[in-house]
Amino acid sequence: MKKLVLFMLIAASITICGCDNKTSIDSSNRNSGMRQAATLKIKTNEQTNNRPADKTSENSNSTQTVNSAKKDIEPIKVSDFIISDGIDSIKLDSPFKEFKYHKPEEKIDNNYVGETTSGEYTYKTYMHKYPDFDLYVSNLNYNLKNRNFDEYYITQITLNNSNFKTARGIAIGSKLENVYNAYGSTEMSNSDGIVDISYGFEDMELLFAIDKKNQNVKEIVLMIKPENTN
Repeated sequence: MKKLVLFMLIAASITICGCDNKTSIDSSNRNSGMRQAATLKIKTNEQTNNRPADKTSENSNSTQTVNSAKKDIEPIKVSDFIISDGIDSIKLDSPFKEFKYHKPEEKIDNNYVGETTSGEYTYKTYMHKYPDFDLYVSNLNYNLKNRNFDEYYITQITLNNSNFKTARGIAIGSKLENVYNAYGSTEMSNSDGIVDISYGFEDMELLFAIDKKNQNVKEIVLMIKPENTN
């Protein structure tokens, strides 16, 4: 899933810099660990509010809106960007220096993902791998959020198994129907056989990748989207 982050970094540079600024990404150090599920293609907010196709060819691109099974679902809010395994909780966009987890971090050769430059500003991203999830920490948009350059926040969480659940009880393996019952109506995107649906709040996004055959969740990603300074 690390390519997901590189895609996010590129999107950040394009969105933040506009046409006049220079963007640079150093991704050579992270290629070996990238998950093929990065074909989820996390895009801008307009592109990623998605849901699985019903009668659409796997090789075609499509977007459809569906009705939720429930009508009284609470709108998504900031507390929806917290995951928990019943012991520890992880909050998106929280300081990494305050992060604690009861399982040790897995060692990797190089946790540097890459950097993005936007005019005079440089954003760097690092990966921290744990048994149940991958964390990406960054100083992304530090200048826009009144943070210091060397303050790193959790800007992406990628779940690796069903041990962690979202605030509304969805985990890897949950049925698509349960996702809609928990979060309500949204749109789907079907591209090259990959189906994803997402829910956003401010600069945060919660994405579910759906197994079309089994109609269940095969991947969950929580991420910070790049700010638009234009």
